[in-house]
Amino acid sequence: MEFVEEGQLREDPSAAVFDERRRALVSALKSGEYPQTRGTLHRLADELSGAAGGFCCLGVACEVAIKGGLGLYSIPCSSGHVTYGAPGSDENQTRLPQAAWRWYGFDSSDPYLKVPRRFAGISEYVARYWHEGWTCVASMLNDDARLTLPQIGECFQYTFLREDWEAEHGAAAS
Repeated sequence: MEFVEEGQLREDPSAAVFDERRRALVSALKSGEYPQTRGTLHRLADELSGAAGGFCCLGVACEVAIKGGLGLYSIPCSSGHVTYGAPGSDENQTRLPQAAWRWYGFDSSDPYLKVPRRFAGISEYVARYWHEGWTCVASMLNDDARLTLPQIGECFQYTFLREDWEAEHGAAAS
């Protein structure tokens, strides 16, 4: 998929292309390669204060999209946060820029994810709200429910790649 100057799509990717991109995201979230942070897409490490850097689940999605060829840019800010954007698209520090969420075939900058039953009691937040069919935006699973990146990766897989999830965990586990 390519973008013209104004950020518009040149071609409409197939479902298989979206699935491939989503698998790359799930793999990255589960990999342990990215340290986790909350409240921002990407926080830079601060050597003076010793504060650790990291990524929220949507920041990982931006990095995977960049590695996958999407023309996103990242701009370090003096606040220690990183802004992501694309030419002719929006910039953001807390949600996916439009170019990124469209690249994955999501319907918003903070996609709603289904949460598998096995996570029903994983945190106080999830235990309070979980019911069969419950969905929650990805940023809230990261920031409020405090799921780990691998757990959020599993939620992306459960939502968008259900056959992959069932092959890994069994259909009865859903």
